[in-house]
Amino acid sequence: MAGEGGSSVMWLRVEDKDIDAAKLLRVTVNENTTGSGRKRRTSFVCTGTLHKDNEERMGEYDRAQKKIKADPRNDQDLQLALQREMMANFLKQKREREGDNLVDSEEDGDGEGGRRESKRAVKKVETVNMGPENRKPSREIGTAASPLSSSSSSSSSS
Repeated sequence: MAGEGGSSVMWLRVEDKDIDAAKLLRVTVNENTTGSGRKRRTSFVCTGTLHKDNEERMGEYDRAQKKIKADPRNDQDLQLALQREMMANFLKQKREREGDNLVDSEEDGDGEGGRRESKRAVKKVETVNMGPENRKPSREIGTAASPLSSSSSSSSSS
């Protein structure tokens, strides 16, 4: 069947001077098989989380995910490459979070860093507020309170 597969957990030791508290990288390997016959493909989705020890996950870091074609459970070279990529992802998260903290504390001055805000530029929307005094009441039979009907009826009555 498509999408079937087993999963297993690997614990890899990490020593990173930038993330001192991290001691272990927990990698869950899910094997996915798609297609059938000659078009059958197997891939492995590896999801990694940082841990201080076996019990305590470092919740300030989001999980890192990597899809690869070979099984990393039996290959030391793949495990090392996977570990490097995931640690690079965690370091990137740390730099982004520290950058957000600096920007927040400089701009806000409220001391509450760590809030994530959109990086998109905010567009100013200029709208004309049409108050109730500018609309016709819709209680009249056959009319609606829309700008189209009020403009067409006012032009026809003139």
